[in-house]
Amino acid sequence: AIFFNTQRLDRVREPKIRQALALAIPKEELAKELYQGGVVVMENPFLALASGPVSPQKPGLEEARQIIQEIQNQENEVWEKQKKKLKKGSPPPPPPEIKITLTASNSPGQTQLAEKIISAWKGIGVTAELRQVESGKIKKDIIKPRDYEALLFSVKAGPLPDPFQFWHSSQREWPGLNLSMFSNIEADKI
Repeated sequence: AIFFNTQRLDRVREPKIRQALALAIPKEELAKELYQGGVVVMENPFLALASGPVSPQKPGLEEARQIIQEIQNQENEVWEKQKKKLKKGSPPPPPPEIKITLTASNSPGQTQLAEKIISAWKGIGVTAELRQVESGKIKKDIIKPRDYEALLFSVKAGPLPDPFQFWHSSQREWPGLNLSMFSNIEADKI
């Protein structure tokens, strides 16, 4: 799973950006190529609940590119207006970009997967970087302090998966596994 730390990076608070990033990843293709189909591709945050599997989402590269392009066009318009308001001789602000760092363990399987995800994100116009961490240090150095923008982290669900640990506000701090830092009082009541 990829967990976006919404408290660390403003960009991933924007639903459209998260949507584009998700659409860009060819999940079924990667499951077959890297895991010989031995993993379950999840299309929603509620694991494989009793309602049954969710039909796979097709990678939507064109839709993802379009979303990113629309966001970039809007931001470039604002940027151009800001440049015009500058006093003569003042340096212009840097041009806007959609940039994200994916943190993953340095194990061979995670590295391969992370590199393919980075490639997919770059393919839709996102500036993406990979930050690798020793497998044995990911929980202590990355998850515990919530030190990531996006985290590629394997999740093993039991026979009756319970999304509580991933989505309840009380699980946002260590040792909880609400790695997206999601917080919603109404959702907590469910």
